[in-house]
Parts: sequence; structure tokens; C-alpha cells
Amino acid sequence: MSNSHKQYLVEWDRDNKILKVILMGRGHDEAVMAELFQKADNIIEDNGRTGEIALLIDVSKLEKHIASRARKVSVEFLKSHPGIKKNAIVGASTPIKVVVNFVMAAAGKKNVMFFNTEAEALRWFHKD
Repeated sequence: MSNSHKQYLVEWDRDNKILKVILMGRGHDEAVMAELFQKADNIIEDNGRTGEIALLIDVSKLEKHIASRARKVSVEFLKSHPGIKKNAIVGASTPIKVVVNFVMAAAGKKNVMFFNTEAEALRWFHKD
């Protein structure tokens, strides 16, 4: 978690190969998102880049939209990880869904679903 602002949390579910990102609060600028994705890169690297992984992003505690330049950092991260095949977004408002769809499309990610709860997202991940 970001030490001073508690803006995000990044976790790895080793058993299910799910990278979980929780965004919270406000102030998600380019630097914060770059820090977040560097931690995510390290987690993926530490756990092997082989095979498919899933990405769960919980935005239910996000108080403000992510800055435009921060969205670009998000696109670059997603493009750099072709192994991310399933993308679940939890707790997104309609405006955030629009932004997420834009980011995912720009990154070439097609398998994106929105859920109200993490439990619903986890069921979707395990469906196949």
C-alpha cells in the first residue's frame, strides 16, 4: 500500500493467478499509477510470467477519477502484459466504466467484465 496516502493496494493470489488492485481515495496521478504498476510488475515477475493471469481491479473506494496521464500509464502496463487475459472491475460507477472501457480498448484488452462485488468477479474467473 502507498505508505503516506493509502491510495492503492496490490496483492497476488498465487493459487488462482489473480493480480488484485484496489484503488482508493483520490489523487491518482501519473506518478501514483506508475508506482502502483511498478509494484504490480514486481509481483508478476516474482511469481513467474508464464501462463495466463487474471486482473481484478476494485474501484469501489475510488473518490475521484484517474488523471488523463495516469490512464496512459495504465494502458502501457496492460499492453506490456499479454498474459492478462481476464479483467474484472469491481464497484465502478457509470463514469468510471466509460474510462475503464477506453483504457482497456486502447490496451487491446477484450475480456473485460464489471461486477458489483469481488465474489461475483471471482466466480467469473473460475467459470472456465
